[in-house]
Amino acid sequence: MGYYEEIFNQDVADEAMRMDAKEEGRAEGIAEGMEKVKKVAVKLLADGMNPEKVSELTDLSIEKVRSLMESQTNRNMNGSTAVQL
Repeated sequence: MGYYEEIFNQDVADEAMRMDAKEEGRAEGIAEGMEKVKKVAVKLLADGMNPEKVSELTDLSIEKVRSLMESQTNRNMNGSTAVQL
């Protein structure tokens, strides 16, 4: 393999590593954002907002909102007052 082929191959490998890191960072950012949205949804539900409106405002599915509502209800029944996701 010639010198220029080695440089090209290294450049390709470096670019692939940068793209992987970028995608990993994007996935982590999305996950963090979703956790924040879920916390907002729980707070809205705790304030008495109906699940349909929470779904509309947060872009979470109605099923996810109802699941959050049920998990919050279960936590409250177990004596926990902290909002956790």
